[in-house]
Amino acid sequence: MCPNPRRGRRLAGVGLLAAVALTGCDNITRAFNPFGGTGTGAGSNVQVISVGGDAVDGRPRVEQAFPTGAGWPITVPIVVVFNESVNRDSVLPPTTVPGIPGQGTGEEEEEEIETAGVFLRDAQNQQEVPATYDFLLGDRVVLIRPTTPLVAATGYEVVVAPSLRDADGVRFGGTEPDVVADFLPDEDPSIVDGGIVTTLPLDTQRNVIRETPLYLIFTKPAQPATVDDGLQLRDDRGSVIAGGVTFPLDVAGVEDPRIARFDPSPAALEGDLQHEIVVDDRITFPGGGVLDFARTPFARFTTLPFTAPQSVTVGNALVGFPDKVNRQNLDALQIDVAVGASAAAGDTVLARIYGLDPETVSAEDDVNFVERSTALAASGAQTVSVSFSSALGSIDTPRFSDGALTLATQLTRGNVHSGFITSNPTNAPEQDTVVPTFTGAGSVANGVSTDLATDQESVVFFGRASERLGTAMLTAGGQMVELFASSRDGLFVLEPVGLNLRTTPLDYQLAITDVAGNLATTAFSGRILPRGVITDSGMAGTVVVEAYDEVTLAPIEGALVQLEPGAPAKPPSGHRLARTDATGQAEFSGVAVGANTVTIVAPGYGLRTLLETSATYVSLPLRPLTGATASLAGTAGFMPSVGQTALVGSNLLDDVASRAVQTATGDPTSIPTTAIRPQRLQLLTAFAGNFEPTGVPTFVSQACQMCGPSGMTATVPSGPVAAGETTTEAVALLPASLTRALSAPYTVDFSLAGGLDTANLVGTPSVRVMAGIRGMAGQSLFGVGLAQATAGAMYSVNGAHSLLGQGSVPGEPNLRPFVGSVMFVSTEAEDSSGNVSRHVRLAVTSTGVTAPGVTAPGIPNITPPAAASTGSPAVTFTDRLDISGISGVQGFFELIATDGAGRPWSLLRADDVGTGPVLVQLPDLGSVTGLATGTWTLEAQAHVFLTLTSRFSAAQFAFEELRGQQIGWARAASVDFTVN
Repeated sequence: MCPNPRRGRRLAGVGLLAAVALTGCDNITRAFNPFGGTGTGAGSNVQVISVGGDAVDGRPRVEQAFPTGAGWPITVPIVVVFNESVNRDSVLPPTTVPGIPGQGTGEEEEEEIETAGVFLRDAQNQQEVPATYDFLLGDRVVLIRPTTPLVAATGYEVVVAPSLRDADGVRFGGTEPDVVADFLPDEDPSIVDGGIVTTLPLDTQRNVIRETPLYLIFTKPAQPATVDDGLQLRDDRGSVIAGGVTFPLDVAGVEDPRIARFDPSPAALEGDLQHEIVVDDRITFPGGGVLDFARTPFARFTTLPFTAPQSVTVGNALVGFPDKVNRQNLDALQIDVAVGASAAAGDTVLARIYGLDPETVSAEDDVNFVERSTALAASGAQTVSVSFSSALGSIDTPRFSDGALTLATQLTRGNVHSGFITSNPTNAPEQDTVVPTFTGAGSVANGVSTDLATDQESVVFFGRASERLGTAMLTAGGQMVELFASSRDGLFVLEPVGLNLRTTPLDYQLAITDVAGNLATTAFSGRILPRGVITDSGMAGTVVVEAYDEVTLAPIEGALVQLEPGAPAKPPSGHRLARTDATGQAEFSGVAVGANTVTIVAPGYGLRTLLETSATYVSLPLRPLTGATASLAGTAGFMPSVGQTALVGSNLLDDVASRAVQTATGDPTSIPTTAIRPQRLQLLTAFAGNFEPTGVPTFVSQACQMCGPSGMTATVPSGPVAAGETTTEAVALLPASLTRALSAPYTVDFSLAGGLDTANLVGTPSVRVMAGIRGMAGQSLFGVGLAQATAGAMYSVNGAHSLLGQGSVPGEPNLRPFVGSVMFVSTEAEDSSGNVSRHVRLAVTSTGVTAPGVTAPGIPNITPPAAASTGSPAVTFTDRLDISGISGVQGFFELIATDGAGRPWSLLRADDVGTGPVLVQLPDLGSVTGLATGTWTLEAQAHVFLTLTSRFSAAQFAFEELRGQQIGWARAASVDFTVN
């Protein structure tokens, strides 16, 4: 007889393949499920033991099989009870599994398994009956349910094939299939009463594990609502045990009323005590049938005197890295097992570690285990440490390949065993013996560079590591920030680092640890490269201009910079030209104190002009003519009711006029393909409901990507998408329970938005609650509201926002380092001519209280030209902004001219004191190639934004603040110009 492989070579470190070759026994291994108990159909030999399962010495054997004899209905299920847990893969039909290796050759032969390991067949023609297979009581019971009713008056056989294996991979054995039961479904069809095939536990069974549920296997479908009334579990003293009945299995998505489960409460039955299963005819069946039961009590069983262990963990794991095996603890590993009060001195704690076995013949995902045990020195509740010193090999030659582990344990007393329990899957037990490395910072365009370019005043440092990180600490400029989240592919995101209006690179050092607790041997270093800063150069009489790519943030070499004193003139007067160097910078010395106009032109890019700025350090983005956008698509996961759609928020929406993407009523879960800004971190949010709403709260479900699918797990945002590529996202929405309504409605008066035709608005103004993502581009949707007309052009505004990410629930990921404590309630009105005014009011997330801001900005209408212009035109628009006296707020106007080929020219002008017509001469570029002649479309926008720095000057700001800290915006309908 072959020895049980679980009792031999594992502790001595002898490879299983060698053991099989020496003994002629069966090979062990195949697919690995880290949590055990779910077969893969891949022909697995060793299976991670299931919770409540058992593994014993010797071959698996059948204890009982049902039904037997005659008189059964054609709906009867088949039950096979084994003395230990079986390997699911060896039960399920049919597959190819490894055979016995060639003796001494190392070559593997294969045997074709033509049937399931356990199956039902027609006794006459020996044909296997198609069926579904279920596994109960820790895989110690195989339940077979034929997919169609049996043929009446036909004999059937329940068969176990020699290929069936137990969870440790030991074969059932023999040379021929073993018929373990035979029966005849010949019940008269007129009989409507039902019966019980068997109970689980079995009648008269002893040493039943105390944590067992109770199953009733009926001969035909019962009336589910009656089972709870007609079933009782009690002990032999007459005490009734509380609990609840469920029907855990289904047929085609509908619960199967032939299989009833009773879960005692509390879960562990009293020990060393006989229990009785009592049923009566209050259990009924369709057609007026009742339960036909032969005796009362129907069955008895006796429980073990002790409970299963309560937990199994890595005893010497590093703090913060539960159940992780790493370079620090692998050699001297300890497994802690907590046992209950029923444990007695002399009981044995058996512990196992399942892992990925590199020694076996087949694929690298094969599973095997090592096992150790220790005897209890005392009785009662305690935690015992089981030594696995050297059991997992060494750092250089580990017993398992790095990857998922499962810890398992049971308590034994003599020859009786508790059921196994396994490690907490939330801890994701894992072995990792490899030190992590930092492979690159920033977006996909940066390759393996450790430098990170950013156009934010606070930067969310992100990058790639060789594996998922457990901790990270970045030190830069006296600041220390930690890891927020990391993904399996190595993308990691830190909390924001403040930069302010920095013009020079900031050195950093990064220390990382993987999720198993392995610390990188050295700290990594690099630079944070600021972009988009408008401030002082720090050098008297010198103006520094930097050009960079809006998408990649890389410097643009060879761009032409034109510097003009004051406002542009035609022809230009006193202008100077320079080309940017490899750093993207051009330097002008000897510049007189005062305002200057800066224009940057580069082949393949749109033009950018900053008008009349007193800043002497000007870093401006140029938009590439091709590859300026990526795309967002995907699904919003919710169950829509009639008329419901989803609003999906992204901080990277390319169109400044867009605050969210709405799905269609005909396809409410599909996110329409939408242009987004490439190569940046993207935070997705979503809200589902009836939009536009008519009341508060205004949505029924919500999602916050950085809060994970449950809303409770810090998760990396969507990784950067390359220009021209599409990211397909699945956003799972949760019931909108964590929300806060605004503390009170407030009034927005759009009559103050001069130039907006309030008599001809397109529908009712829309309300969105937005949040600027500190350290990330743009704003994201965090809530929805409604505007209700009161009088004239005045609207009462109310709404609600998500509390996901606001640290409102213990354990919830806190996004406050990213979004601050303030959100923006954005109310937008559009008239039939295309003029838009967006009013924004600040809201404190913790209270819902809002604070007044600027009035609804007026429309910067462009005066149509009287005639065609020769060369760059002069444009007149109406200044309707008045932000004087409002601390920390800046206003800018933006003119965007686009030629017939689609090349844009963006001109920014700071809002000055006063209102009224403003004439802007577009810079005369002379022989420099700018926009093509012909028809130019000109659009004017007004931007109002918070300045996060302490300087609050139009010459001191970060370019991206126009989007990320927007508290007001307006756009005028476009006007065509003819340029010769």
